[in-house]
Amino acid sequence: MRVAIREAGTLIVAAYAAIVSTVALLWNILRDRQDSGRLRLSCSIACSHKEADGKKVITSYFIGQMVVPPLSDDDRHFVIQVTNIGKRPVTVDSWFLLSKPASPFRYRSATKIVPPQILSESGSMTIKIRDFDELRTGIDALGVLDTHGRAWNLPGAEFLRMKELMLEYHL
Repeated sequence: MRVAIREAGTLIVAAYAAIVSTVALLWNILRDRQDSGRLRLSCSIACSHKEADGKKVITSYFIGQMVVPPLSDDDRHFVIQVTNIGKRPVTVDSWFLLSKPASPFRYRSATKIVPPQILSESGSMTIKIRDFDELRTGIDALGVLDTHGRAWNLPGAEFLRMKELMLEYHL
C-alpha cells in the first residue's frame, strides 16, 4: 500500500512538472514572437492639384473613404504607409509586386529603397507609386521586404478593394 502512494505522489509531481515546463515553453515562444519587429501596411490614393491662389494641395483618398477624385488632377500616386508595430527596429529594403505566373518565382518586380529605411518602434514611412498601370494588371499582392528577407504584404481585402476602386474611378 505504501508503494502505491509513493508511485501516485511521484506521478503527480511528474505531471505537475510537465505542465509547468510546457506553459513556460509556450510563454517564451510567445514573448520572443512579440519581441520582434512587425510591420503593418495600409494604402491610399493621393491626388495633388493647384488651388486658384497657386498653392499645391494634396488630398488622400483612403480605402473605405474613397470619393471621386477631381478630374483636373494631373499628379496622382498610390501611397503605401508602412508602420512598425513591433518592439524592435526593422529596416525596410524594398517594395514588391506579386503576380501568379506558372514559374516558382512570383516576384514580378522589386524596387529597392535607397537608402533603406530603418523604422524604430512606432516608426512609419511612405512609399509613393506613380505608375497605376503596373498596379492594375495581373498583380495579386503588394508588399515590402526587410533586410532579413521577410515579406510583409498589404492585407488582401484592402488590396482587392483598392484594385476595384482604381478600376471604378479609372485611375
